[in-house]
Amino acid sequence: MTPLEEHVRRAVEGDRRALEATVEGIQHMVYRLALRMLGEPADAEDASQDILARVVTNLASYRGDSAFTTWVYRVATNHLLNVKRGRAEQRMAFDALAAQIDAGAAEEGEPSADRVLWQEVELGCTQAMLLCLDRDHRIALVLGDVLELSNEEAAQVLDVSPAAYRKRLERARERIVAFLRGRCGVFDGAAKCRCSKQVAYAARIGELRPDDLRFARLPVEEGSRQDYQELLDVGSIVRMYRSQPRFLAPDVLLSELRRVIAGRGG
Repeated sequence: MTPLEEHVRRAVEGDRRALEATVEGIQHMVYRLALRMLGEPADAEDASQDILARVVTNLASYRGDSAFTTWVYRVATNHLLNVKRGRAEQRMAFDALAAQIDAGAAEEGEPSADRVLWQEVELGCTQAMLLCLDRDHRIALVLGDVLELSNEEAAQVLDVSPAAYRKRLERARERIVAFLRGRCGVFDGAAKCRCSKQVAYAARIGELRPDDLRFARLPVEEGSRQDYQELLDVGSIVRMYRSQPRFLAPDVLLSELRRVIAGRGG
């Protein structure tokens, strides 16, 4: 039995400290999923708080038929597939994103030397591509290529057969590859676009706010990529997304959940 599973067992029996430890053990995975699905840190924080509250409320219904993390992802996915669409999600489409990227790539000028801004452009662009997918295909890609779940575990989360999940994941990958090929230097080294050259254009049209970065300043898991080095010619969606930092939930999220747990007594 893993430490998390032991916390879950004790939490179901009414141990409040174990319940806090359970929430602490899953908060980052829930936040990463919410952030990739919704695209805005504030929206992801709100959704994560709702999801974790549901986990706390429904913990006694966990029967151990699957791994606890699989059950948590199922709770999270059910919430995220039905939550109201935010502004970032509403305005994203492949055609509009392509026009923006092509316009920035066509501009003359020196690339930015600020690697943090490169990272912001890269993370913002790859996140925008996810938002261009419909939710069913987005969740398939996020579970498999971002969060690194196996096909079998992702299929369990989505309550579909492994074959159905693989087909959904393949379609999601095909749509993003079609968008990237010949356009994005991170994916295809022969393409013209470079994140460092997009910085000035993105700032001018308001997509990049150097004094209010959405992604590059978020806390990340120790050991995940933090050097802000521009990637080139990775040739794989999986490599592209898995090379990115593994974001951590903000401290305020656990603080809020501790108040919820304290209110339950025990």
